[in-house]
Amino acid sequence: VVDAEEDSVMQQAQTLLAELEKYDPSLLEKPRVLALNKIDALSDPSSLAMLEERLTKALNVKVYAISAATQKGLEPLLYGLMAVLD
Repeated sequence: VVDAEEDSVMQQAQTLLAELEKYDPSLLEKPRVLALNKIDALSDPSSLAMLEERLTKALNVKVYAISAATQKGLEPLLYGLMAVLD
């Protein structure tokens, strides 16, 4: 989970991957998803699609834009997690 409201979204995601690699490099070989949280607080919601695309391409990960506060996007995230776990 990374905070979409921050300017350093890409850095946050790369830090997560680096931490996974430090813990166990084989974790990077497993399927994973990235939840982009706090989309309800974005000052420019139109930038969301571009941000999702950048993260997907750069990190080779499925990105789900969500808002825990408003529950927007949670259902697709849950279904995406179930698909990964099957």
